[in-house]
Amino acid sequence: MATLKEISEATGFSITTVSRVLSEDETFSVAESTRSAIFEAAEKVNYKSPSQRVEKNRQTQKSFKVGIVEMEYDLDHFKDSYYIYMRNSVEKSLFDMKLEPIAFRFHEETGEYINISGNVDGIIAIGQFSGAQVAAMEKWTKNIVFIDSSPATEKYTSVVPDYETGIRQGVEYLYNKGHRSIAFTGVKYTLDSRAGKIIESRRRIFDDVVKEYADLRACHIDTPSGSSGTSESIKKYFASTKKSDRVSAFFAFNEPTAIGVLRAIEAAGFTVPKDYSVLSYNDTALATMTQPQLSGIHIPLPQIAQAAVFFLNRCMLKESTMPLKIMVPTTVTERESVN
Repeated sequence: MATLKEISEATGFSITTVSRVLSEDETFSVAESTRSAIFEAAEKVNYKSPSQRVEKNRQTQKSFKVGIVEMEYDLDHFKDSYYIYMRNSVEKSLFDMKLEPIAFRFHEETGEYINISGNVDGIIAIGQFSGAQVAAMEKWTKNIVFIDSSPATEKYTSVVPDYETGIRQGVEYLYNKGHRSIAFTGVKYTLDSRAGKIIESRRRIFDDVVKEYADLRACHIDTPSGSSGTSESIKKYFASTKKSDRVSAFFAFNEPTAIGVLRAIEAAGFTVPKDYSVLSYNDTALATMTQPQLSGIHIPLPQIAQAAVFFLNRCMLKESTMPLKIMVPTTVTERESVN
């Protein structure tokens, strides 16, 4: 295929002039004879502009198969509704791009990922994964995009929520509502990008952010995963803490935890938000199914999924090889659970 340099040499015009004419730059003015000469030369040598090459790729590309890999869950880390909605968003984005989703599962005994559909062209991995699990994915393909973790930023693109912004937004929101005592409510430990055990990132960020408020009293209420376990932890908190010493707001690290807080407050004879406020994190459709509806930190799941699918598709088309880490900002969604 011809290059701009060859057309420049054939016509006598500069490469810049040839490039701007062939890209049909409307801000670039040249004589009609110049334009005609350049297009005539390009046609003779079968030159294709970048946009024409991309369009041709799209028209001729095969129907890519994309594996969806989800993090493994044990009894202590049941499947968060956030990841259910995230997977649904990924599948929708794949269908929108006319890509075929293929479900993978991890085989504990062999340490391999398996599926029933054969080879895949790329993988979207949702959650946190160990080094061994990443290596197991690489046996299928090197076209991998991670969502919610960045286990190998030098090799793979990842799309992750900006947790620090979200926690800052949440603390500021509660503070501006008049709350001067807040409990971060959730698990103490979680998995890092390599599936190692670490302090939960939102809890750690919360500890740093509250130090910036001189008149803010903060504490933790450690809970197991899930709403039922959270309810028991909140009940114990109420039983062991005088009402005058209790916090006025609970900042839950996800929606199942926030639902557990709501249940415990109701069971203790109090109401939300009259007696206590509850702010959630993630803000999926589940937040609108509670009574009262949960205010929360919104993570734009469809946009995260779309970005992951977009960059994976570029990798599969060989249009881009540079790995990127995309931090997706959060917003506050105000509903009924904060007063």
